[in-house]
Amino acid sequence: MKKWLRDMEAKVREKAERLLRFFIRAEKTAPSGIDAKNIKTILVVRQHNELGDMLITSPIFRALKENFPGCRLLCVARKTNLEIARANPFIDEVLEYNSRKALIMPWTFFAMLWHLRKQKPDVAIVPCTVSFSISSAFIAFLSGARIKIGGGTEDIFYKNGEMFFNIYLNVKTRGLHQVDVNLEYLKPLGISEVSDRSLIAAIKKKDEEEAAAGLKEKGVLPGEFLLGIHPGAGKFENRWGASNFASLVSLLTEKYKLKLLVFYGKAESELKDELLKGLKQEAILLDPLPLMKAAAYMKQCDLFLCNDTGVLHVAAAVGTRTFAVFGKASPAFWNPPGPGHYSVWNSAGEIKKISVQEAFNVLEKSGVIPGEYKKNLG
Repeated sequence: MKKWLRDMEAKVREKAERLLRFFIRAEKTAPSGIDAKNIKTILVVRQHNELGDMLITSPIFRALKENFPGCRLLCVARKTNLEIARANPFIDEVLEYNSRKALIMPWTFFAMLWHLRKQKPDVAIVPCTVSFSISSAFIAFLSGARIKIGGGTEDIFYKNGEMFFNIYLNVKTRGLHQVDVNLEYLKPLGISEVSDRSLIAAIKKKDEEEAAAGLKEKGVLPGEFLLGIHPGAGKFENRWGASNFASLVSLLTEKYKLKLLVFYGKAESELKDELLKGLKQEAILLDPLPLMKAAAYMKQCDLFLCNDTGVLHVAAAVGTRTFAVFGKASPAFWNPPGPGHYSVWNSAGEIKKISVQEAFNVLEKSGVIPGEYKKNLG
């Protein structure tokens, strides 16, 4: 976002919040005042459009279920993320928030709030990482939850929406992975140590079987190494270039026996064509599918190559090893956590300066492709 636009947004938000303070003021509560034994329903409001941000939040739900095993978990999400939220086995119910629909047909918004209030949430949590949403804070406030937890970070603005929350955190994100930034919002509930920080998305058995059968029809045999490639990214500055991916894959196929599976989005036909043109080996093309059906194919891959974009986190969430080329964002904070996820990054944030050879060297060093798949070049 341009600086002048960001500054204008901050001023408008500040004036709006000053006005709202006359009408809204949640009574402040210390974490020690929370009766954890009686927490039966928890609401998490995460209604941002970004797929990766939704998945980065997913460990929150596992941690909540592990610490409150009998609780019911609710999640408010945008239409773009309903499918991936519903693929989280720890979420009991996902509700859609549609801001445009709420403006045109406000009764739909009130119907959602009425449903939320009937659930009688004990706690509402609004994680704030890359952006703050007044509508999210408003939903949490109106949900009827006894305890409302929110906060701000130094990357955005402290004190955003403070009046909506009983517990407001000033989260210091410096040096924290984005998963850990989200987990900070669980500390008032006594959850300070989370052993499993991996991303979560469960594939339906039917979709997994269809993907396995589809690959078998396309000639992928058991025991073959299947390399998935996705050259696209929603943000242009995060695109390494389809020709670079083609050159990297060609270097790999010169040394290793691999089967190639190409993924692409509906608006990425040109990138797909450029990738296929540059490959030295025949590839299987997977036409655009609904998200979780495509994820079922990602799960069949032994390794998934992509940019820093939403599908990186989808592949990681279904348990596939990944290798990502990062643009402006640092992989130290955004690459999927846990073993099996590798990356290459230019510290100046200039993705085009990452050479194909540099990416190949990082992949080789990772050892993610076992030696048994090496070609006999003797």
